[in-house]
Amino acid sequence: MQAKSDRNNGPFHWLEKRLWRSGVQDPTIREILCWQISVIALSLLFGAVLWPFHPAGAWIFWFGFGALLSAWNFFALIKFVPKVISAGWSKSSLFALLLRTNMRLLFTGILLYMVLVWFKGSISAVLLGLAVLLVGMTAGGLKKALKKPV
Repeated sequence: MQAKSDRNNGPFHWLEKRLWRSGVQDPTIREILCWQISVIALSLLFGAVLWPFHPAGAWIFWFGFGALLSAWNFFALIKFVPKVISAGWSKSSLFALLLRTNMRLLFTGILLYMVLVWFKGSISAVLLGLAVLLVGMTAGGLKKALKKPV
C-alpha cells in the first residue's frame, strides 16, 4: 500500500494523470513516457539557453529534438494500436494503421533531413536522441520483469 501512496505523490504524478486521461493505460508505458518527456524538456530548454554561449548547447538541443521525434512516434503508436486491436482487425483498420505509420515516418524523415542538411544539426546528437527512448523502454521493461511478486 505504501508503494501506491509514493507513486501518487511522485515527481511525475501530474504528468501521469495527464497521460492516463489521454488514453495511456499501462503504468510502465506511462512511466517511460514521463521520463522521456522530462529528458526532452530539460535538453531542449538547457540546449536552447546554452547554445548562444557554448557549442555544447547545440548538441544538447539536437539531442532533445531527436528524443522528441522518437517520443512523438512512440506516443502515436501507443494511442492508435490499442484502439485497432480492441475494435478487431479489418482491412480498413490495417490500411489506416499502415497509412498513419507511413505518413508519420515520412514526416519524421523530412524533419530529419531538414535538421541534418539545412540546419546542420549534429548527427550523433540526433541519433542518440532517437535512441534514448529505446534505453528507457529497455530499463522500464527490465524493471517490470525483475520486480518481485508481492
